[in-house]
Amino acid sequence: MHQNHDSFVEAVNNKRKVFLIFFCKKANRHFASECIPVDYNHGDKTKGEFEFYRFLDDMISPKGKLLTLSTDKIVKIESTTASFDSKDLAIWEETVIDNQL
Repeated sequence: MHQNHDSFVEAVNNKRKVFLIFFCKKANRHFASECIPVDYNHGDKTKGEFEFYRFLDDMISPKGKLLTLSTDKIVKIESTTASFDSKDLAIWEETVIDNQL
């Protein structure tokens, strides 16, 4: 679980966007974006699953990109005052970022 997990949960419950900073190994750099928090999965290591968070980043694409980030790639999650509508979650394109453990 990420150290800012409570901010993630607060944002989901209050339908607030989050300010997200994450590291992309492929690009070898950090990215920052305001995103919609979607969900969290603690994973089951006995089944080879990893822990991850998902965010909808509508700044990447008009449809929005679903970012799936393992906990170790996330630098910061901070709840913002910007709200989102649940209908914003209806359509997205999935992007998995560096999930090799």
